[in-house]
Amino acid sequence: MTWVFAMLLGLASGVVAALCGVGGGIIMVPVMIWLLGLDYKMAVATSLAVIIPTAIAATGQNWRGGLVNWKLVLAIGIGATVAAWFAAEWMRGLRNEVLTKMFAVLLIATGIQLWFRKEPAGAGDGGPATPVGTGVVPLSDGDNDDRGRPGGDPGENR
Repeated sequence: MTWVFAMLLGLASGVVAALCGVGGGIIMVPVMIWLLGLDYKMAVATSLAVIIPTAIAATGQNWRGGLVNWKLVLAIGIGATVAAWFAAEWMRGLRNEVLTKMFAVLLIATGIQLWFRKEPAGAGDGGPATPVGTGVVPLSDGDNDDRGRPGGDPGENR
């Protein structure tokens, strides 16, 4: 593995992470397996470690732009942290072949869902994108917009 190739992989995964919110693993894991020769478990573990600084950098920029919903970060973050702790142990007990197929199914299913998803009214303008008719209620207390900032229109740029 060359340092230059690893940096290029990092640049590509950083762009994908910032634009798509996937942490870059969607790019890093397959490339680390196919081109760098890592096994699936090591590729996932390495990708997760790389995501830490990537997520911090992108979150800082998104926070500056008023795009982070801190109430959701807290709620989802607690669940994700607990689940990740136990799932990392579970991953070590599964075969690479099984994990690779699980990853492939997740990518395909997510891609199909995103391809055919219709954006709710107001989506894409910076406002909340709660799926219509799902019963999902955004975490908001009325005193703050959905990004945790005082008052204002969530779609308004500040």
